[in-house]
Amino acid sequence: MFAVFTVGITAFVFLERTSYGCLADRAAARFTIFQVNGLGLTHRICCKVGEIRTIELRRRVSGRGRPCSASVILRNGRQLRLLSYKPCEEQRQIVNRLVSFLDI
Repeated sequence: MFAVFTVGITAFVFLERTSYGCLADRAAARFTIFQVNGLGLTHRICCKVGEIRTIELRRRVSGRGRPCSASVILRNGRQLRLLSYKPCEEQRQIVNRLVSFLDI
């Protein structure tokens, strides 16, 4: 039982995608989020700037997990995780810069 639990946790850590950067291109009207997992596999999430409703920082009320996470909210309601492993103040600065740059 312990071995199964250990393998499950290890798999989750290596397969969970972590956002590590984004590229906002106003001229091309594209926004791309780059993600990587523990195995080093990269993934890109692209959307048009016009599809973005807002970029927001959410503070978690409970004591468990990450205290803040930034997300891109699309007009269709879909949420794309932008940041979650940086300190809250750093995330707030990044979100503010992106919102002003993209003029959302």
